[in-house]
Amino acid sequence: MRVVMPALVAKVTVYVSPLASMVVRLVLRHNVCMSSWNRIWAIVFVFGCAFLAGPSAVAQWRAISLHPDSAVQTWGHGTGSGFAGASINDGGATMPGLLAPSGSTIILAPPNASSGRVLHMRGRNVVGNVRISDVSHAALWTLNDNGNSVAFTDLHQPNATFSAAYGVGGGQQAGTVRYGDPNDLLNNRAALWRGSASSFVR
Repeated sequence: MRVVMPALVAKVTVYVSPLASMVVRLVLRHNVCMSSWNRIWAIVFVFGCAFLAGPSAVAQWRAISLHPDSAVQTWGHGTGSGFAGASINDGGATMPGLLAPSGSTIILAPPNASSGRVLHMRGRNVVGNVRISDVSHAALWTLNDNGNSVAFTDLHQPNATFSAAYGVGGGQQAGTVRYGDPNDLLNNRAALWRGSASSFVR
């Protein structure tokens, strides 16, 4: 069976992409070990790629650098309320923070924390960990409705030697705690919180 492409479609292909036109002509004019239906799907695939890679598709996207000039490294871990939750390193300690497209930076670490990281952000909620008295504490930050103030909640358990929160959603925070040697990954225990240290479920 021979597949016949309408002349109009072939002409449109030429204008969409020279590469697409070349592939279509190759598929139609030569036997490239394809069945008729496979040829049709190959042509549909080429048209789809050409459309997605066209200038109109590219124009819908733009990149915004949130990296502060003073920072050496930054890691983004989610977005919400007009911010990107990020871990920010200025050459010294890594700190948890919020980065805005306007260029503003909000450091989330409480005064008694020596370092910390943002590990996830969703909506107005940010989770991660902060180091207090040389111990990693699971942390929750909640932005107010206007996004101009942040409330900090320490989720760490009294007898734990390590804790961190890695996910947030539906009013809950998921993470891990360790008891005993804080550097022994075999001590990891999955943890769930519901907005406070007292809501901890292991």
